[in-house]
Amino acid sequence: MLIGAYLFEQPASSIHNWYAIAAVSGLLLLLTDLHASFALVFEWRGLSIISKIGLLLLLPVAPGYEIYILGAILTIGSLSSHLSRKFRHRMWWTLPDIAQDTRHG
Repeated sequence: MLIGAYLFEQPASSIHNWYAIAAVSGLLLLLTDLHASFALVFEWRGLSIISKIGLLLLLPVAPGYEIYILGAILTIGSLSSHLSRKFRHRMWWTLPDIAQDTRHG
């Protein structure tokens, strides 16, 4: 919805509503996953979630780059959501006290 709003030059008021919905829902999903396992931060799926939220939070401070940022978010989301569990849960940074999440999903 958000990328379409920018592509079709919708009014700023409608874009801000969708931006707020995307940011809040992304942060809530991140917090839900973090509550289940802090290992998420060190897994590829966590890195993709954090990078998507970070890119989304760049939108207000990067005027003119909205389509590129949203395209990157869409690409990261598409690639990361289709990875197998073997790769999604793989640790990108291994620490001795952090164990890989063994839940399914």
